[in-house]
Amino acid sequence: MKQAITPPTQPNMSARQLSLLFLAFGVLHFVVVYLANMFFPAQVVLGNNIVSPLMALFYTVLPFTLLAVGAVPVIEYAGEIMKRSLSTMEWMIAYLVLNTVVFWGLARAAEWLGMGLASWMVALVLGAIVTFLQDMVVGMIMPKK
Repeated sequence: MKQAITPPTQPNMSARQLSLLFLAFGVLHFVVVYLANMFFPAQVVLGNNIVSPLMALFYTVLPFTLLAVGAVPVIEYAGEIMKRSLSTMEWMIAYLVLNTVVFWGLARAAEWLGMGLASWMVALVLGAIVTFLQDMVVGMIMPKK
């Protein structure tokens, strides 16, 4: 009789925690991009001649949230490969890079998604703000070990 194939280790986050993380990150990203557009409309632009500002917000937040939450198991797996638990600072650095790159990448698709950024510095600042807030959200969802 064949044995069932099982993953080598148990995941660090449950499906419930990932679902809560997706919901919390979605709300967080929505609020941050909306407020950035409201207070700095020349730096963070929502909408174009095809996409309304509200739809641009949704079109930007959904892939951003999917990539942010989808990166959790990948980063956990990288930690397992290195055979150690990643520190909070390492997680934040990984997410700062991820958030900045995703913001910049989504802004490059402004014609289709409707969100544009004035420069890569805006992407870096937004990435840093979102990373800090994501760390706070994860601290509320994940129990301390």
